[in-house]
Amino acid sequence: MYTIKKLNLNRKKLGLFAAILFSIGSILGGGIFSLTGIIIKISGYYSILGLFVAFLIILISAFSYSRLVSFYPYDGGGYLFAKEILGNFWGFISGWGVYISACIFIAFVLHVFGLYFSEFFLNSIIPQIYLSLLAFLILIVLAFLNFSESGWFEGGLVIINILIILIFILLGIVFYHAGFIEKLKYNHSSDIIAAIGVIFVSFMGFQSLANISQEVKNPQKVIPKAIVISLSFVLIIYILLTVVVLSTLNSGFGVSSVVFSAKKVLGNFFLLIPFAAVVSTLSAANSNIIAAQKTIQYMAKEKQISNKFSRENKKGVPFVALIFLSIVVILFLIFTNIVFLVQVASFLVMFLFILINISSFILSIRKNRGDLKIIELLPLLGVVFTIFVAFYLPLLAFEVALILLFIGVMYYELEKRSIMHSIVNFLRIKNAR
Repeated sequence: MYTIKKLNLNRKKLGLFAAILFSIGSILGGGIFSLTGIIIKISGYYSILGLFVAFLIILISAFSYSRLVSFYPYDGGGYLFAKEILGNFWGFISGWGVYISACIFIAFVLHVFGLYFSEFFLNSIIPQIYLSLLAFLILIVLAFLNFSESGWFEGGLVIINILIILIFILLGIVFYHAGFIEKLKYNHSSDIIAAIGVIFVSFMGFQSLANISQEVKNPQKVIPKAIVISLSFVLIIYILLTVVVLSTLNSGFGVSSVVFSAKKVLGNFFLLIPFAAVVSTLSAANSNIIAAQKTIQYMAKEKQISNKFSRENKKGVPFVALIFLSIVVILFLIFTNIVFLVQVASFLVMFLFILINISSFILSIRKNRGDLKIIELLPLLGVVFTIFVAFYLPLLAFEVALILLFIGVMYYELEKRSIMHSIVNFLRIKNAR
């Protein structure tokens, strides 16, 4: 029989609207600005079909998350679900994967932040890395204050970002839709499968909401709704933005395609898009900082890792977990190839989704005693589709992901031996008395 330890939190709760904003901020990140052009470069006008297919695959994992949250409405997300269903070891592995992938994603979006801010607002006077580190420092200070302040900051950033994107999309469709319709008559590249791997990364941020279930009012009902609404909203945004970029540009698709498209649509106001990218990356980094610290704090309270990581300051913030997170993110920012690390993070997240889908399926078997409905077989499809997509990512990224997971396994074994050693010593002292 498994036990669940509820974190002792006395903080303001997020309602449905705030939860949706948090999830959208986690999903959008800097990906919508940096990845849209890359997706089009890979699959051309078939990008829209690729977006739909990737959305359906992610939606299956979202179904598994929602089902598991309804039974375990506590902080911890993927770590908690795997632990309760599959046991301590797989719980630790999933939690470790969530944490490392979150740190990598934070480093990635802050890298994009520094790149856009330096190039479009400072004429590259200040190097990108310094701006990335400064932004991270500010976000960490906000996190040290308390979740409420960071949460309001998060919501404000997401709203600003959405408004700018919608204005750009509206003007682009109104004035350039004819170009899109005309170009559909011609043949274009159509490597949809390869594009889905990139798109998959764009949608994976929804899991952050499950990591802070205790921060949400009535999480059993609010989180499933927030996940589906936020994923659907982001899908629509991606599709419309893809239409605008395809309508305004003929070639040269890549990381900066959205900005080049904005120059045609917005004219002298095109800088609104780099500004939105800056805002979006800050929002995504903030969401993942919150989710990552909750994961590591929960693991510490469950004695999967050292309980030092659960120590809180006067504001109720796990400051040791935040300090550790800061060190890991800074190392990723300074010493690594960010684009490659995102691919590594993709493998880690896909591995987590596989564990989550398996956990959801096993939960259905236990609750229904083997008498399953058709919809409860969806997680198995999620496992198959996720593995299929993973094959289209670089082999080296897969190998590095395995190494990172192995480091986690080594720590788990050492920590377990340390705990067992403490128990043996305690028993010896007690018997000696």
